[in-house]
Amino acid sequence: MILFVDEGDAFFRSREDHGMSENVRNCINTFLYRTGTPSEKVMFIVATNYPQVIDKALNDRVDNYVFFPLPNQEERFRLLNLFFSKYFDTGFTIL
Repeated sequence: MILFVDEGDAFFRSREDHGMSENVRNCINTFLYRTGTPSEKVMFIVATNYPQVIDKALNDRVDNYVFFPLPNQEERFRLLNLFFSKYFDTGFTIL
């Protein structure tokens, strides 16, 4: 099973955050309790734009981190050209 959580910072925010509700804190505690044993049957993937706010206990359970930087200007133009060539049959190219 692969479990993918996008915007993980919204759910796995550090429990030291004083603005967090008790329900969210309990949810994180339950998740951490249930994921304390390694398994080859489950892959857990969290995507976030704010890795610095993720709870330290979750970070301790992570085997690998992959950083994807924002695309530079040339890469953005390539992505736009790919999008336009795929969805619009105009022959239009962004320089």
